[in-house]
Amino acid sequence: MYLCSAAEIVEKKRIALEKLSANTPNLVTANNNKQRIAHQPKVAPNIVTAAPSTSTFPRVENKAFLNAPKGSTTIKQRQETQHLIRNAMHPYRRPASVGDVRSFNNYKSFKPTNDRPSGRLLGLGQPQKPMVSCEVTLLSVTRFEVQPSGYHSKLVEVFRTIPSKSYEPTTRYWNFALSDYKALQDRVNNLKPDVKMGIIPQAVLNLCLAPPKQLDNSCLESLEPTLRSKLMPFQRIGVR
Repeated sequence: MYLCSAAEIVEKKRIALEKLSANTPNLVTANNNKQRIAHQPKVAPNIVTAAPSTSTFPRVENKAFLNAPKGSTTIKQRQETQHLIRNAMHPYRRPASVGDVRSFNNYKSFKPTNDRPSGRLLGLGQPQKPMVSCEVTLLSVTRFEVQPSGYHSKLVEVFRTIPSKSYEPTTRYWNFALSDYKALQDRVNNLKPDVKMGIIPQAVLNLCLAPPKQLDNSCLESLEPTLRSKLMPFQRIGVR
């Protein structure tokens, strides 16, 4: 254990006394401030009083409103006051044509209303029948198919008058020969506006109805017979 010498003890004592003398003025100043604050007189807080109300409507005390039974005069009076204020400040309210706001409300609430329109409405006649639209699809170079969106008795009668008619029970579609396309369109046009028929582009129709061209086989004759006999049909068309 380390023991301090006499000289070290004297030196530490001197340093402690210097620190104590340096802190003594600060302690005295703090005590003086506390005493000064304790002797100051207490000031009463300012009390802000509410400004008197400028409202012209009768004031109902809260206690009276809470203690009043349901349906009493106090509650009715307060409700009427609130309704008057709200109705008077409404920016989009209809102007009162009969007396003041209260009489106008009573007149409007007790006046019998009839929601049924009076007189004959324009544009309302017999109920319109749903329109049937038919989509036309090309099945092959020689036949096309008509796909109706619904049943129409007169349309079915027109389909039955076409000689090349054919009915598919599973799909309920009709198909016809392309040579009867114009006749079918002319007969279905008489059913407008109840029936709307699709069309086949005129360019496609002309191409399908055009007579087949005679292919030139001169290019095939220049080939060797063994090679020409082994060509497949699409290869023969390519060589031509």
